[in-house]
Amino acid sequence: YEIASCLVGAEMCIRDRYRDGDHVEEADDEEGVRLEELLDEMKARGCEPNVVTYSASAHACATACANVAAGLEISADGSYGQLASLPSLREPKDEAVGLLRAMKGSAVAVKPNVVTYNAAIRACAEAFDKDAAFELFEDLKREGLQPTVVTYGSLMTACERLGDLAGASRVMRVMREDDQGIKPNEVIYGAAISCCRKAGQMDRTLLVLRKMMREGLSPNTATFNTVI
Repeated sequence: YEIASCLVGAEMCIRDRYRDGDHVEEADDEEGVRLEELLDEMKARGCEPNVVTYSASAHACATACANVAAGLEISADGSYGQLASLPSLREPKDEAVGLLRAMKGSAVAVKPNVVTYNAAIRACAEAFDKDAAFELFEDLKREGLQPTVVTYGSLMTACERLGDLAGASRVMRVMREDDQGIKPNEVIYGAAISCCRKAGQMDRTLLVLRKMMREGLSPNTATFNTVI
């Protein structure tokens, strides 16, 4: 019960600090508590944070990034390059990556699993930091962990956010080479099609849609709308 309460508190404090796309200054009340302080409180109560604690916290950071990104206005020329430097995106992303790094260090007894990595990769993707997402992906493999379809979906999201066709092609290529037999699903194809559209490659959106259907997958309305 104590761990569950602290996990809820972690998500709430991260959400409140980065709500509505603005950085929320720390307050004197409970909403201003930092994640590090909440983890210290867990330990003080005899509740040792475990891999679920850190994974849930990283997931909350990723959700904070997604909520901020959803409220951004993209410039008319479709420029995304400066978005990764916004404090309201950079700070929760850095917090998620920092949690993962801390777990890999000697200061934390538990080590990150693929769920932790997936959450941190998603935070990078939602914060428009594709390079950091791919760096974590390579780190995941060096740690001997197996990527999942969620891992690849977050990598494709990172490419979609920037309209990076080369990156999207890389994700598809790596999936084909994956000896676990993981195949792109509707979410991954949908993001790839959106990536093509953002890159101004409308002919390619149709090609990817047809390939998706040949794979036996069912596009939804949003996917068709992207092509249309």
